[in-house]
Amino acid sequence: MKHTITIAAVALMAGVATLYAIIMIFEIDLVKWVNCSAPFSSSEDKKSEICRKEG
Repeated sequence: MKHTITIAAVALMAGVATLYAIIMIFEIDLVKWVNCSAPFSSSEDKKSEICRKEG
């Protein structure tokens, strides 16, 4: 049981580190993505000032 928890913790840390690396390498702006590009964002959010900004 102890090894299972250790493996799960290491896997979780590896996943978080991978996500962080992807964000840093590709310079993904998560706030802009959530407001402008995400499938669940509203049409009003897509017309906001943050979505019109370039870069």
